[in-house]
Amino acid sequence: MLDPKLIKEKPQVIRDMLKARAVDFDLDTLIESDQKRREFILKTDELRKKKNQVALEISQKKKAGEDASSILSEMKEVSAELSKLESEQESVENTYSKLALTIPNLVHESVPIGVDENANKEIKKWGEIPSFDFKINDHIDISENLDLVDLERAAKVAGARFYYLKNDLVRLNQSLIHYGLDFLAKKEYSLVQPPYMINRESMEGAVLDDHFQ
Repeated sequence: MLDPKLIKEKPQVIRDMLKARAVDFDLDTLIESDQKRREFILKTDELRKKKNQVALEISQKKKAGEDASSILSEMKEVSAELSKLESEQESVENTYSKLALTIPNLVHESVPIGVDENANKEIKKWGEIPSFDFKINDHIDISENLDLVDLERAAKVAGARFYYLKNDLVRLNQSLIHYGLDFLAKKEYSLVQPPYMINRESMEGAVLDDHFQ
């Protein structure tokens, strides 16, 4: 999720990013809904303030034994208008949130723009690429041949690109975790294990792009 401030103040940056990524995204609707939601916030806040003031006047008149019928009528009008605005605001907020949560992240300025991998640039090269006189297996083939992963079963429960680790690879993974914990503990870092689940607001905050903050 991009910083709303960036969307508001630098929309051209977003347009350039979408063009570079060749992404079809309705940025105009996002900008429009953002403007509307800001306007609704001001209007509803003002009406809530007015509603509180009217409620106070009604209370004071009742305590003084005065007729409050005219003010009660005003209260009904304010409440009805507020309810209408809040309903419209919720609709605009939903539109904004749906778009804001699906807009791509910014591309770093160092990333080359191109239609395929041919635009990529080699930044650094180390050593010589060896040649072999036999077929080279990738890490997937090697892991499956050694019974270290189960991709098919993982795909059934979690989707593509997930895996079950098995046997010695589980031991290796746990060993690396313990090594990392011991290393950090020796550096006197505080070890923290967060909750396994977080709420929607925390997730949205965690993925907020702070590139322009």
